[in-house]
Amino acid sequence: MSSYDATRGNPHFLDRVMSLAEHEAVVASEDIYSESGIKLLAKGKPLSPVLRERLLLQRLRRPLEACLAPAQGVAATDIGQIAHELIESWPILAPLCLDEGRPWPLSWLAQVPVNQVTALLLSVSARAGAGVLRHAVLVTLVALGLARRMQASPEVMRTLAIAGLLHDVGELYVAPEVLSSRADLSLDDWRALAVHPLTGAKVIEGIAGLGAPVALAVLQHHERHDGTGYPRRLAGAAMSPAAKILATAEAMAGLIPGPEESSLRASVAFKVITSDHAPAVVAAVRSVLNEMSDAPDVEMTPLEAVVEIHRLIAYIGDVFMVIELAGERLATPGAQALLGDIEARFTELHRAFSRTGLGGVTAGYEVSWLDYESPDEGVAEVAAVAREIRWRLRELARDIALRASSLADDERTVFSTLIGTLTRRR
Repeated sequence: MSSYDATRGNPHFLDRVMSLAEHEAVVASEDIYSESGIKLLAKGKPLSPVLRERLLLQRLRRPLEACLAPAQGVAATDIGQIAHELIESWPILAPLCLDEGRPWPLSWLAQVPVNQVTALLLSVSARAGAGVLRHAVLVTLVALGLARRMQASPEVMRTLAIAGLLHDVGELYVAPEVLSSRADLSLDDWRALAVHPLTGAKVIEGIAGLGAPVALAVLQHHERHDGTGYPRRLAGAAMSPAAKILATAEAMAGLIPGPEESSLRASVAFKVITSDHAPAVVAAVRSVLNEMSDAPDVEMTPLEAVVEIHRLIAYIGDVFMVIELAGERLATPGAQALLGDIEARFTELHRAFSRTGLGGVTAGYEVSWLDYESPDEGVAEVAAVAREIRWRLRELARDIALRASSLADDERTVFSTLIGTLTRRR
């Protein structure tokens, strides 16, 4: 399913390496040979734009990642510095990562083997976009914090320290426009994005010293406890212990996009998410959220909040209508089964929305229906619910694209329409 081929240079990864080379020298760490024995770049020579096509056209004896090294590169000390800054500035990390004021995860991060290959991957990640490396460090800190609360073994802690930093390296092999959350993606684009865990796992398997558990955690970090994840739709015991924690850690980290935000969005998300994550990990998350008491973030007015709820209710109705129309156009058992699964998952998401108490708003533009201690608290929860529902729909669209890729063209078109409805700007 993954398009990664260790003997072929990936154009998107190579372009990102070229971008890194514009800011610091990237040199061959060994002689780079084609599969037929042609020397393409001598050891110690810098990478340059003129070599790009040669590296892409030729099959290689060794993976490109193993043959290139940044002159400076991201080091363990750089990771530790980012982690320290995050712990100091993100309130939600305090109960996770501080023990009597001591940032204990730093000792685990210091043990991460930053060799030539991992230094290249982390350095390219740092250049790939704003906050990419910081996100990786944040996910790692959350994962380590949850694992410690669960009294995980040292082996699981070590696996999470490495896998957390590298969990999204597969995205380095995906076209930048596909990674943009604002892009209007085709079904094939969604599929390319959905296989990034497979690509990342294959890359990590080729890095000496990291271990199979790290590759497995990266492979499974988008799987879900109830079997609705990707790329293999694993469930429960089929996921490794580290993968269960990493999957929840990434979801939790994604719910809090800035240090200035309160824990409300994460709290709301775990109302909406009922069965996605392992109960033991969710219990650890709730224990963290229960220790926090902060003011809600207010990002809309009471009037805007009610309008947003009405939009969500109308939008949910639109999706159900598109699902019904799709059922009339699908003939094969495989396509009908996929649509049935989608309808069941969307129905569960609708029920989760209703359980928040916001799905029953039917009239009036007053705040009185919000049963909260203050209007600000109610408005903040509306914003958090709306944002979480949109995120969940995007994940559902990604899963549809992955599973619909093997269908006939006319059925793929039906599912493309459904994906467009799920991801449209509202």
